[in-house]
Amino acid sequence: MDVFTTVLRLTDDAVPHILALRQTNPAKRDYHGQMSPEKGYAEPNHSAGALLSAYFCKESRWYGDTALLNAAIDALEFLSAHCHEDGSIDLVETNFHDCTSNSFAVQILGYTYRLLEREAKTEAELRAKALARAFLETTVRAVSTGGFHTPNHRWVITSAMALCYRNLGNDKCLDIAKTYLSEGIDCNEEGDYTERSVGIYDVTNNESLTIIAQELDMPELYQAVERNLEKNWYYIEPDMTGLTLASRRQDYGKEASMVRHFYTCYQTAYRQLPLCLHGKPPFGTNGTPAHCHWHAAGNLRFAITPKPAYAPYANPAATPGCRRTHAPLLRPAF
Repeated sequence: MDVFTTVLRLTDDAVPHILALRQTNPAKRDYHGQMSPEKGYAEPNHSAGALLSAYFCKESRWYGDTALLNAAIDALEFLSAHCHEDGSIDLVETNFHDCTSNSFAVQILGYTYRLLEREAKTEAELRAKALARAFLETTVRAVSTGGFHTPNHRWVITSAMALCYRNLGNDKCLDIAKTYLSEGIDCNEEGDYTERSVGIYDVTNNESLTIIAQELDMPELYQAVERNLEKNWYYIEPDMTGLTLASRRQDYGKEASMVRHFYTCYQTAYRQLPLCLHGKPPFGTNGTPAHCHWHAAGNLRFAITPKPAYAPYANPAATPGCRRTHAPLLRPAF
């Protein structure tokens, strides 16, 4: 599979849908936001990331299309306008003054800012860059005083702080990341995270830990990711959905698409390619899924993020703490 071509095609195909959901009526309170058909209103989100990825990608059929640039600026302005005084935004559906919503957005916009820093030249492009940077800075302020309310949020917040640290050079971001990481990663020897959520939060945890490992040069975090991915092969049903009867979250008993695990499967396969070339098997036994979920497609992470070289895995100290099996927790050394 040509991953870049697949991701590019999915992103290009998604652009018209993103543009169609924009609220363009100045009389509406959601003006410049991206409407959610299921909710009937706009949530502050990271849609600018997908639009700008296509706009700057020479292989995209949307390359250089100013309609995308203008829509991205509108989306970033909408996001900025919906930040509270403490820097946080709302997940309007349920979570208010929620710095984790900021952090989910930074998982995309952190890379978008990096792209803008490299490519922005025109006045409009520089405006987008300034808005993206301002949101990263606002997020640092929100996280400094905010908190979280589910286990996976720790790693989402930490990944956002890792990106902000690399992009802004703010040591406060690194201090926050270290505080969360000092708790240890809640993944037991069987590959289960606390929420045991094959359909939703395993993906969130794995993507977040992958970002942290890349941005803070902590390859030891991949051990938890790979244990979870290997476990999830055994949760695949004959129809290729995921078994969710062990979940402690809202995916319990629901049909789960395993395609959502593509990003971390791909990253793991990339890291382990040198091992495979030397005759050592990669994680698991069944290869990797031949599909791509829209999150990865949305920010073209494969296209715009350089692939770093990784050091050999560290051997973390074994410490008790996993609630279900008392398996060792992974404690990074700083």
